[in-house]
Amino acid sequence: LEKLFPGKKLLHPLKILDTELLKLSNLKESSLALFFSKKNFSLSLYSKSQLRAANCFKYTNSGDVIYYILSIVKKLKILPEKTAIFIAGDIMPKGELHENLKKFFNRVIFFTPDIHYNSQLFKEPLHRNIVLF
Repeated sequence: LEKLFPGKKLLHPLKILDTELLKLSNLKESSLALFFSKKNFSLSLYSKSQLRAANCFKYTNSGDVIYYILSIVKKLKILPEKTAIFIAGDIMPKGELHENLKKFFNRVIFFTPDIHYNSQLFKEPLHRNIVLF
């Protein structure tokens, strides 16, 4: 990899999200980073800037996602309404999954990189492509 792309690193998308999450979130509250692909999602849960949980799950519908997240939050005695969620990857604004997350969590935020780009040339939502930046 180093020979083909000098100076570049191969990172998991959740690593990118975690780094930004710790910069953006209120470190006194709980924060959850979620990265979605078509059939699975990765999560990392922070409370008071400490990593409390990290895992990857397969899912077939939004109910699966809600179940896994609420199970972890409940086990760790973290209140969903006091937890900010930062999401990226294959999830659409106002889609079923996004709307169901908002039923349990007050702050569901799409993570988009802070870059300048030509929106006429690149029409894809940035939260779906965080690994490019």
